[in-house]
Amino acid sequence: MSVDLSREALKATFSELSHLLIKPARLTVEEEEAELGAGGFGEVYLATLDKSSKSRRRKVAVKQLRMVEASVISRRIALRLARELKVWAKVKHPNILELIGYYVSDNYACAQFVSAFMVNGNVMQYIKRTQVSAAIRLKFVIPSPILLYRVRSY
Repeated sequence: MSVDLSREALKATFSELSHLLIKPARLTVEEEEAELGAGGFGEVYLATLDKSSKSRRRKVAVKQLRMVEASVISRRIALRLARELKVWAKVKHPNILELIGYYVSDNYACAQFVSAFMVNGNVMQYIKRTQVSAAIRLKFVIPSPILLYRVRSY
């Protein structure tokens, strides 16, 4: 099965997600303890969305993805990201962070996912700090049948 990597295909996919587009100017990275984590695909930073607006201001986590320079590879990655964003935007589950928005630059060199900032950290930090029971730990990793059905149907 071949994948349509044309710019038109990517534009069409991202246009479906245009209501979630967040321009970088709306994000202010917090200077102190800005980096929340890092991994093989990028870094996660603490930021404020819409800092200049008292009514819309909120703390968010921004995952800055590392992108590959080659344009064909970047387009392939951008298409996968767009598909993942479409699924993430539709999934509603208490153990999955809400997708607030995203940004992908025109040349696909920069990609950011924006989600809620969780003051208790990630699930591993929370489990370590609170030492919750094994039964509660299982609830974090065992998805509900309804969630699995919804994810597979996208």
